[in-house]
Amino acid sequence: MQTNGTFNQSRGTVSLSEGALDIGVDVGNGTYNLTNSGVVTLDASTVYIDDFPQDIGALNVAGNSTFDLESIGSGGQLYVGDTQGRSALTQPWARHRVVWR
Repeated sequence: MQTNGTFNQSRGTVSLSEGALDIGVDVGNGTYNLTNSGVVTLDASTVYIDDFPQDIGALNVAGNSTFDLESIGSGGQLYVGDTQGRSALTQPWARHRVVWR
């Protein structure tokens, strides 16, 4: 079953702790649009933005937003276009940030 998914976040904080967020899985395309002042923090969590072969995953970060991978605790992971899928991480402006170690 194909499940395309788009998650649009323009404000506020998404804080994941010991859980998972799946966007566009099982033969589907996934897109996470993080704009304006939105913040994402991960702590021992996993985010899947498309995790099926030959699908498309996209993480788009713009504005004053932050996708904080530095806060990943033990076992935390980010998958964008995993398992032979095509993926893209786009950052069109300099005001936002994607943080990782």
